[in-house]
Amino acid sequence: MGLRAFACAVLFAVLTAPAPARADDQPLTVFIQDGDVVFQGMELDIDQLTEKLKATGRQTERIYFRMGPNAKTAFTKRVVAAIEAAGFTDIAVMPPLGLGKKEPEAPL
Repeated sequence: MGLRAFACAVLFAVLTAPAPARADDQPLTVFIQDGDVVFQGMELDIDQLTEKLKATGRQTERIYFRMGPNAKTAFTKRVVAAIEAAGFTDIAVMPPLGLGKKEPEAPL
């Protein structure tokens, strides 16, 4: 194989190789459980959450919000307000983990 053919083969391989996954390819997710707020695997307080969300620069994307089964309504509202304060408007609320996975009760 000549040098020109080798260079073409290398260029073709580089141009057609899949791009590595970037952190910003992951969907944005906020999870609350027993008074804790977790964003992208980091435990934060509400003020930190707003700052981290603003820093993403991804306010036009959908953000996923999930609460644990024991989440308090007032705390949940504060977290949603923090998400909105960061500029997000497309908030998808997901059901708590395990919801609907109970075994059916035996008939009486």
